[in-house]
Amino acid sequence: MDRAQDYLDYASDQEILLEVGLDAPKRYDMRPTTFQLGLVPVGKGAHKKWLVDYFMPRWTPPLPEN
Repeated sequence: MDRAQDYLDYASDQEILLEVGLDAPKRYDMRPTTFQLGLVPVGKGAHKKWLVDYFMPRWTPPLPEN
């Protein structure tokens, strides 16, 4: 992975929704891709962790070249 960016869409004490953009090294000839990640809390107190509950690529097909 060459680069990663993230953007917080929404956050509460019950869930977090992030957009994460990944950019592969040029040698792989891949377009940058954005994913949505949903996190939910599991456990209580000092043992509370945020785990991924939702994962979806936000992919759009490339435009054809003429």
